[in-house]
Amino acid sequence: MFRSTTGKWRLILVISSVATAAGAWGLITDNQHHPSLLQYLWHHKLFTVSCCNLFILFMLGIHRRVMAPHIVLARTRIVLEDYNMSCDEKGRLILRPRPT
Repeated sequence: MFRSTTGKWRLILVISSVATAAGAWGLITDNQHHPSLLQYLWHHKLFTVSCCNLFILFMLGIHRRVMAPHIVLARTRIVLEDYNMSCDEKGRLILRPRPT
C-alpha cells in the first residue's frame, strides 16, 4: 500500500493534524460556557484526544521519520556536487558531463 515507511508516517501525521484542527474548530465554535478548563476539555473529547495523540507522536520523533529521507538526499547531493554528480529522488546516481 505504501512505498516507504515515510509515506505511512506522513499519513499518520496528516490524519492527526486534521483531527486536531477539526477538534479545535469545534472548540472555537462552542457557545456553551464551562467554568473550568478540565470541564471544557471533557466536553471536547476529539480535541483532547487528538492533541494528546499529536503530542505523543512528536515525543516519539515522527518529525524525524517524515523528514529523514529529504535530509539524506540533500546531504548526498552536496557531497556529489564536488564530483560533478547528483542523484534523483530514488537515490540513482546521475553523471553530469565534465566541464571544459
